[in-house]
Amino acid sequence: MEASLDQLPDQLSCGLEDAPPSNSNLTGDQLLGDLLSAAFSWQSCRSRHEALQVRCGPGTAPYEKALRQLKSGDGAIAADGDDDDCRYVVSMVYDRGLGNRVIPIISAFLYAVLTERALLVAPYNGDVDALFCEPFPGTTWIHPGGRRFPLRRLRDLDGKSRESLGTLLKSNAVSVDAGGNGSTSSSWSGRPPPPYVYLHLDGGADYHDKLFYCDEQQRLLRGVPWLLMKTDSYLVPGLFLVPSLRGELERMFPEKDAVFHHLSRYLLHPANAVWHAITAYHRDHLAGAGHLVGIQIRVYHEETPPVSQVVLDQVLSCARRENLLPAAGNTSSTCDALLTTGFSTFGYVAQGLAGLRPWIMPRRPWWEKEAATAVPDPPCARVATPEPCFHSPSYYECAARRNYDDIGKVVPYVRRCEDVSWGIQLVNGSSQSQW
Repeated sequence: MEASLDQLPDQLSCGLEDAPPSNSNLTGDQLLGDLLSAAFSWQSCRSRHEALQVRCGPGTAPYEKALRQLKSGDGAIAADGDDDDCRYVVSMVYDRGLGNRVIPIISAFLYAVLTERALLVAPYNGDVDALFCEPFPGTTWIHPGGRRFPLRRLRDLDGKSRESLGTLLKSNAVSVDAGGNGSTSSSWSGRPPPPYVYLHLDGGADYHDKLFYCDEQQRLLRGVPWLLMKTDSYLVPGLFLVPSLRGELERMFPEKDAVFHHLSRYLLHPANAVWHAITAYHRDHLAGAGHLVGIQIRVYHEETPPVSQVVLDQVLSCARRENLLPAAGNTSSTCDALLTTGFSTFGYVAQGLAGLRPWIMPRRPWWEKEAATAVPDPPCARVATPEPCFHSPSYYECAARRNYDDIGKVVPYVRRCEDVSWGIQLVNGSSQSQW
């Protein structure tokens, strides 16, 4: 069982509801308080439009120019660009679970907005455009790929690739100059920036890969036309720790525990076929319920009875302990609730979309040889935030040139995750964990 459908925003519908006669009749609530734009017709998906995406998207003159630069190996581009220059972030989607495919797209989109780059998503087997509607009117977010794109075998890139930021920093491609006040600056060893850099930011990223989160490396990347980003993590908490990005992020998101919620409602709109399946299931099975509890279970082991019974016992123990299920004969409609499995990116997407602080069930992760044989005590706990956990942050304090004493105390709204002790997540400054 997954997050209940009435926890999803009604505005995610792609024209399957009864439509008003014209866009002029759309209400502020239907446009998510002007988060979405009426540039799309009611019969298609609606989303706020980024002028940058239209100007730089596939098929435009700037995009063709950027392709020629990439093919020729010419990386020269002004740091602030000009009217004819466009820069890109290409999010390369893994062949993994839905959570591990959605979270990287959200991360890449926010980074693209912060750095004034167009976002392109390189889908795996066409899954992105099959699952989601086009979010940008007048253009596309799908990376065309094919023979016209000069780079081949993108999916073979990894942390050892010579094009990765980590490898470039370890080589003589980057020179570091010491300043008079103890500061340092990096440059491309007297050469123009490369035409593209691969950002290896998944769970296997090493120290040099994670220097991506330093201002020094952000300045280095500013003039690179193409950034190829591969990750399976929610990078957003790490972006809040980059000083040059923090101010803009704080202005964009006064409620720190709603970042994923706002980004996902803006960007992710189920395709018509997907939405039809969702609404049909909801209509047939859930529409008459007065109280819906979403339950998401992640299985980390090949569990067979009686071990699998432990999982079910844990779910029921949590539900009873936290009064998540109404008593027999109780007809009040209390708040909807969400119960998820710790360490699950799919669970993170459910809680972020719903904007709910879930109850999380601790589970023995996949690297443990055996599954738990007894229900933990307590069986679950309410977490401090709907925000996903960032599983692989950098612990390096760039300005001080040393590791953080406590990364969870750098800013008041970044805390350790309840379900992953080495991870970090965003909370409101006054939030207190109940774990």
